[in-house]
Amino acid sequence: MAARAFLSGTICATSNGLYHIRHAPYPKGPAGQATFHIARLHMVMGHSKNQMAAKDFLRWVGSRSVYEKWFLTQKGFSVGATREWSKHAMWNDDPIMLPFKDVVNSRRAPGWPRPASRKAAEAISKYMITDMYAKGVQGMAAKDAVKWAHGELAA
Repeated sequence: MAARAFLSGTICATSNGLYHIRHAPYPKGPAGQATFHIARLHMVMGHSKNQMAAKDFLRWVGSRSVYEKWFLTQKGFSVGATREWSKHAMWNDDPIMLPFKDVVNSRRAPGWPRPASRKAAEAISKYMITDMYAKGVQGMAAKDAVKWAHGELAA
């Protein structure tokens, strides 16, 4: 959807991954730069019946030789899990994706600087921030759009 809006000229910038455009780092604000790049997390739940096999699998899938194959197929669209991956030679192969090389240093989880929470995740998954901006763009006063978003988050 973002690609269609971008290519039709309806929007001039997007935080969505489109390859054939010029990429740039997120702007820095007064408190520095914070980016939202989804972390790939894997975990074994306490109620899992086969804990050892699950942990063995996670060690295998996270091993450099296996993870690197996946990392290379992403071509920069999925940033590395640690700072070590920003040193990978893959970043030299495609200058279009170079602005994403060091985002691991600025990426923040929803809710940051507070701990991650269900409410913070819902703000993202339910598009509350996006809808707040949309209401402002459609003519709602900024103060009222923020008040609406706060109401959604507090509900």
